[in-house]
Amino acid sequence: MKPGDLVQLRSGGPAMVISEMQRDPFAGEGWLCFWSVQGALRRDTFPEVVLIPYEPEATPGSRAKAGPGADAPAETWPNPA
Repeated sequence: MKPGDLVQLRSGGPAMVISEMQRDPFAGEGWLCFWSVQGALRRDTFPEVVLIPYEPEATPGSRAKAGPGADAPAETWPNPA
């Protein structure tokens, strides 16, 4: 990940833009991210482990959202067999 990348939380949520790496002696390292909610600019710092590259909402034939099977095409996960 690098500044300018579009990401989102593994648990879902809005698209966020990475600004810079923040280093805090107590909280550790994390990416400072910016996003907008109803026109209001928000920002927070997140550890890299909770971020994934942003993908618009899943559509037929696109990748599933983060979670088990996220690397498999949406139509093959979960396996109904």
